[in-house]
Amino acid sequence: MADEAAISRLRVMVVLLSPNWLGAARLPAVLTQAGFSVASYCHPESYLSNTRYNEYAYTAPTSGSAFPGLAASVRQYQPVFLIPACELAVRFFHNIIDADANGQVDKRFADVVDLVRRSLGEPAFHRAMLSKIETNALAAELGLRVPKQVLANRQDDVTEFGDEHGYPLVLKGEYGHAGNAVRICATSAEAVAAYRDLGGNGEGQRLLVQQYIQGAVATQSSVSWRGEVLETATLLKYLTHPAPRGPSSVLRFVDNPEAEQATRALLRRSGNSGFSAANFIIEHETNAAYFIELNPRPTPPCTVARLFGRDLFRALWCRLSGVAYERQVLAEHPETIALFPNEWLRDPHSQYLTQGYHDVPWDDPRLLKAYINGFVS
Repeated sequence: MADEAAISRLRVMVVLLSPNWLGAARLPAVLTQAGFSVASYCHPESYLSNTRYNEYAYTAPTSGSAFPGLAASVRQYQPVFLIPACELAVRFFHNIIDADANGQVDKRFADVVDLVRRSLGEPAFHRAMLSKIETNALAAELGLRVPKQVLANRQDDVTEFGDEHGYPLVLKGEYGHAGNAVRICATSAEAVAAYRDLGGNGEGQRLLVQQYIQGAVATQSSVSWRGEVLETATLLKYLTHPAPRGPSSVLRFVDNPEAEQATRALLRRSGNSGFSAANFIIEHETNAAYFIELNPRPTPPCTVARLFGRDLFRALWCRLSGVAYERQVLAEHPETIALFPNEWLRDPHSQYLTQGYHDVPWDDPRLLKAYINGFVS
């Protein structure tokens, strides 16, 4: 086996096509700490382009196809793995695989396509992993706990569901992130308005109506390789911003075997490779874990799981390097983690900024300045 100093030069590339995403900029630091060399393929105005942990920052185009630039960057940098860091990047990778399957990609780019395929895992489930409808169907097929739900093909489907199961209910679009396509409806009138707002009656994406579960949202952050979970951690979304459906601002580590086992079953069935975050509602009274959606990309909780001894990025480095991964056993860990800048934006005087661990990139001053300049006029 090669010595660690030699294999630690494994290269990965973070791909971000949504310039304003905050959390992706923290990926190069944790990847570097795990043993990787890191390049990014992103827009020059993105936060990701500002981190000092980029060995190279390749510029993605602001219009037109992103594939030629990706191919050129991959061939120059020679990464062993690609990490899609936003929804657009995941879709971009899916489109590459689909175009290749339809004979629409020049065979000269077979090496790039193979790298994309290697970085995603089993292609049969690529599209399903982005769809809230398809992932819930897969979870139900596997016998996992999911809320009562139906497809909302008509406005009456929503109101009839509410009449049968009561209010509040949850209406969500098939695709979306950070809660932007989710509505919690307390009354029939709110449900009808949400149905129209989300593009019902064939005007937009498919809609799913679900039973509202009284509980807390938890994310099961994981890294997997061809369906095998290499490392995982359950983190409770203690506070979010904006509330109640926005991204996490304060996290707590929790132990929920049902959420962990459900995630393992989903990722095993899908053959997924790379980082993901499965979201659950943990019912207050029973601690039961109801699966609600899967994000097939790294989310901010993935980058802080290492503070609880669950280093997802090191686990991937070990698998790609042929080195055994050992989970850290920590004598103590922080009770809460405040995510920067989200908790600071939620409440500049929050007790969690000082009483818990505040995940500020103090060692990355250019990135820190970019964050502050982005929110302070």
